[in-house]
Amino acid sequence: MALYENRFGFTITIACVLLCFLSFSPAEGASETEFEKGDPTPQDEKRDTTEILVPRKKNFYSFLGGVVYWQNLGELEHTLSGPGSGQFGNFKEWGFNAELGYHRLITQWLGNDILLGMDFGLFFNENERNFEVPVSPGGGTLEIELNSRGLYLTPSVRMVIGKYGSVRLFLGAGAGFYMIDFVEQLPEGDELYEFAEKETIGGYLSAGVGFPLSSPPDKVTLRLEGKVHFVNFGDLGGFAPEAGDLKGPIYMLQAGITF
Repeated sequence: MALYENRFGFTITIACVLLCFLSFSPAEGASETEFEKGDPTPQDEKRDTTEILVPRKKNFYSFLGGVVYWQNLGELEHTLSGPGSGQFGNFKEWGFNAELGYHRLITQWLGNDILLGMDFGLFFNENERNFEVPVSPGGGTLEIELNSRGLYLTPSVRMVIGKYGSVRLFLGAGAGFYMIDFVEQLPEGDELYEFAEKETIGGYLSAGVGFPLSSPPDKVTLRLEGKVHFVNFGDLGGFAPEAGDLKGPIYMLQAGITF
């Protein structure tokens, strides 16, 4: 278990270092600041006032949270017996997720912003049943949970469609590292034992919409997004010997902010 905790913590540390490294850049001066300005019209040329250029951000950070739907996990038939009588139940198809991201505006294509960056996400699905184990000599009970935990670290590209300053459409894709494991835990989150761990390469497609909440419009944006992850963790060995491959699609519905 200590080995897993070290690997899990190491992976999270590497993800945070990568996000910080990618987001590091000199202060945005005139040389690297983009401006939103349309072509002049005859009406514009007659104006006595000077047009004010709107500076465009290049670095964008995001925090998203939401729900996960993973049908294949819910259908997984494992052989693990609980510490009491009988077996743990199936895993819940619905779970939770959280995601951090960094993206940088690099160019425009057909008038749409193109951003490159990195996503780091965690997702979690509980089991349908827990077990209570007698604790001696006190005579109390100890509740034990069986949970599924996953993470992904994916370089990604995003296209932002729509007029600057208005509601805009987000389309994205990413590919990278995925990890899943199954652990016994106490309700407080303390880990007792890890039963299986798998790592693989996968990817996702996403679509969403952004609502500007600030002035300038890209300072803070409310983002609603859906993702479909395509991943195959393969056979889980003795944990689920007759279940076949544990695979996607894994659906995520997320909400959060980009700033």
